[in-house]
Amino acid sequence: MFALLVLSVLLFPARILAACYNPDGSVQDGEAYKPCIAIDGAKTMCCALNRTNPSGGLLSDGWTADLCLGNGLCQNVVNGTDDDGGSYALGSTYWRDQCWTSDWNSSGNCLNYYVGNDTLRRNQELINLVLWK
Repeated sequence: MFALLVLSVLLFPARILAACYNPDGSVQDGEAYKPCIAIDGAKTMCCALNRTNPSGGLLSDGWTADLCLGNGLCQNVVNGTDDDGGSYALGSTYWRDQCWTSDWNSSGNCLNYYVGNDTLRRNQELINLVLWK
C-alpha cells in the first residue's frame, strides 16, 4: 500500500508538468505535444515533439515531429519525394503552439503572438514565414 502511494505521488506531478495548454487555458489533447524543457529560453512552450514521423521525414508519412527553437517557436521540417523516388527538402513552417502553463497572460513566459477568440488561430498560430521549395 505504501509503495502504491509513493508511486502515485511520484507520477502525479510528472503528468501535470507534461501538460500543454492552449491560450484559453484548456489542456491540449493528444500525446503529440510536449514541453520544450531542454531548450533555454523556450522552457514554457510546447511543440509536437512526440510524433512518430521524425523532423525532416517524408510528408507522405504524415505530420513530422517539431523542433523546439530557442525563441519559443516550433519548426516543422518536411521532405517530399520526386517521381524517381528520391527525397528532397519540401519546406519548413514555424509555429507558436501551446504553453506549459495554463495562464498565458500572467506568466510572461508564453509567446502571445495571437491569443484572440478566433478558434482557427487561437490554439495555434502559423508565423508568416513559410519556406517552401
